[in-house]
Amino acid sequence: MKRILIYLAMLAAAAACTRQETDSPRMVEWSFDAVATKAGLDQQGRFSWDAGDRIAVWNATSGAFVSFRNPAGSARFSASAPSDAHFTDCAFYPADQVVSAAAVTLPASYSGAEEAARAFPMHAVVEEGSTLLSFRHLGALLTVPLVLLPDGAAILEIGSPSHGLSGTFALTDTAPRRIEAVAGSGAVRISIPADALSLTVTLPIPVGSYPLSIRVLDAAETELFAVEGTEAISFQRACQYILDIINASAVHPISVVQTEMLEIQSDSGAWSHE
Repeated sequence: MKRILIYLAMLAAAAACTRQETDSPRMVEWSFDAVATKAGLDQQGRFSWDAGDRIAVWNATSGAFVSFRNPAGSARFSASAPSDAHFTDCAFYPADQVVSAAAVTLPASYSGAEEAARAFPMHAVVEEGSTLLSFRHLGALLTVPLVLLPDGAAILEIGSPSHGLSGTFALTDTAPRRIEAVAGSGAVRISIPADALSLTVTLPIPVGSYPLSIRVLDAAETELFAVEGTEAISFQRACQYILDIINASAVHPISVVQTEMLEIQSDSGAWSHE
């Protein structure tokens, strides 16, 4: 009798699952097209979508982000999602830096290889009178050029004596949204290629006014030289700040020699699914 009851219970559960599967929205392939610009910047200052880029888009139906992937390095992004998905203008690039709809992370480490591209966090907005997603920078961009690196240089560390440059940052509520610096620690480390004599890196940093500090370490993390900034620099959203060349053999104060406005954007086409 007990076996019969268990068997009937299993049949009832199977029938319930079948009904649920029948009633549930089917999974389909969603896609949208974006123009060939992105939030990343290579060492030559070029912007382009790379194969494997991911954009996180909020699905209002499920209350969760869906990661759209660019598989071919073109401008088409796609993802598998239920047919009843409702995608909103809450979208971020890159997808792996999204913590929530109100917070993103800035990495604590990067590769210093020449071909390494940087991913600059961006948030999508819908312009008035448009149905397109326009991506806008959330932070500032910092370019640090170093020459005459000492023998054994393996790590470039960029930080601030008063503010954190990496970690999780809450986004402002006011438009355009941005990442604002907060007091605390959190430096960024960039690996220096073996036997490199010079290195130029560009990385995303939070908006705010704070001094910078720069250190070069060997593989054992012994400090080879350091420059401690004393003057605060005002970093604004969507601006690139290029520092004066830092010469390891003749260390001088940190200063900005050039500032460029870089409101790079990428507009998407309408959502569609197969």
